[in-house]
Amino acid sequence: MTAQSMCSRVPSSLRLQPRVVDTICDQLQGYISFCVISFIDLYAKTKKNFPDVQEVSSAQQAFLAKRMSAIASAHGIPIRACCESPSLQKYGIITDGCMTKQVLEAATGCQLIVPTKSAARAQCTCLLGDDIGMYNTCGHGCLYCYANYDNNTVRSNMKKHDPDSPFLIGNYQKDDIIIDVDQSTWVNRQISLF
Repeated sequence: MTAQSMCSRVPSSLRLQPRVVDTICDQLQGYISFCVISFIDLYAKTKKNFPDVQEVSSAQQAFLAKRMSAIASAHGIPIRACCESPSLQKYGIITDGCMTKQVLEAATGCQLIVPTKSAARAQCTCLLGDDIGMYNTCGHGCLYCYANYDNNTVRSNMKKHDPDSPFLIGNYQKDDIIIDVDQSTWVNRQISLF
């Protein structure tokens, strides 16, 4: 497939994205270690909130991945894909996860001993797969968000927010069950000669 034929299959709205990526990369160059991309997953709640959303075809993904990778690379910014196909590697996109052991070690400056665990979802290789939030609690109203599926519940939950509470929404109720979860460190405390 030629670039011309691929471009004719890409809606004009997608052709604008590389220019946006160039502007963002220009402004962030030197301030970020990498950029994470992901193509929208059409969950039922996403379709409900965003009825006009369309799936990004394989050809469109290839077009965007190739262009974004070239632009970001020119700014010295690697692109990592979140839960996307390893086929994006041919465009210079890193597909081994967005929160890997290497990423966390680079961010913290610590060597980590990471326990083995199952992926949170298909193609996810990230280490931090445990949700710490709650559905229907974010008031930003992003149409593509998979964490909100009922705007009335969002508004109700926002009213219950108490900044002095240890809970995300509301306060402790007598019938609540609180479970302590092991929060052991992954930091390797063994002294190394190297």
